[in-house]
Amino acid sequence: MTLSYYAARANLYYLLQLHPDWSHAEFAAALGYSQEWVKKWRKRLREERAAGVPLEQVLQGHSRARKHAPLSTHPLVVEQVLSIRDQPPEGLRRVPGQEAIRYYLQRDPRCSSSSSPFPPVARFIASSKPISASPSVESRSISPWSGQRP
Repeated sequence: MTLSYYAARANLYYLLQLHPDWSHAEFAAALGYSQEWVKKWRKRLREERAAGVPLEQVLQGHSRARKHAPLSTHPLVVEQVLSIRDQPPEGLRRVPGQEAIRYYLQRDPRCSSSSSPFPPVARFIASSKPISASPSVESRSISPWSGQRP
């Protein structure tokens, strides 16, 4: 949290004490924030102070961190994602991307019966070992200046 946000909330609290009869628009004009911001923080200050939360804690705001850990993915699904990537099925002559891997996962009866949802495939691909170079794929660079200039 930056200090300027904390100061703006403290200023709003101070103005609320001085001018309880002001409208949202007057507070917004005095602080240089939107009326929606004033409405949100006025409500939050009122509710949390009534609940007995210390002012310093209220002025810090709420955390944006996750409240729950993400669902874990079944190890069989992770294994299938990596095997599809390393050995493409059905004669696919390229390294399958995220959509292709998801397509093959949905067709696999072992993975489709799993109760856990299909994960973002890129997460497993990025955290696993690099793809071994396939001997059938030629690596060549094509330069736009390889030909003769007119």
